[in-house]
Amino acid sequence: MSRFHKLILLLALAAILGAWLVTLAKRQAAPAITLHTLSGSSVALPSLKGRVVLVYFWSPSCEPCTRQLADLADSYRQHHGEGLEILAVAMAYDQPNQVAAYAFSNGLPFPVMSDEGGLAAKTFYNVQSPPALFIIDRRGHLVHGAAENLLPEKRHVLIQQLLEEKA
Repeated sequence: MSRFHKLILLLALAAILGAWLVTLAKRQAAPAITLHTLSGSSVALPSLKGRVVLVYFWSPSCEPCTRQLADLADSYRQHHGEGLEILAVAMAYDQPNQVAAYAFSNGLPFPVMSDEGGLAAKTFYNVQSPPALFIIDRRGHLVHGAAENLLPEKRHVLIQQLLEEKA
């Protein structure tokens, strides 16, 4: 490799590292909310510091949501032991019994919540319709939060990167 190509490669790596550091510096704290599972237990987001957390707003009537839930279940099974938590929050308009039936019949391995009253959706930047995915790093900072969802490949890479970060 010529000296010129090495210089170009070094500059490209420096730009990527710089962009990554800017992204790290811009991370904001995730909402400090307590979510309630269908089984009656509570999950306080601040108590999950030290773990990578995905908060996924979904609906049993949303086909893209249910497709993504299957992929999220696979990710959970693969990475839960490494520190991944997934919280599936059904929209306020979904009936809790329908949400529970879907979760049970599809063997969802992570906590499932029903956002009765819509407080969780409001707290997470006023989610209006699913799917919406929010990713929180080990330090409790929001890394990804948008109504548009990451493609599975990009989500897997981001999860892996975050799992490798120190708390």
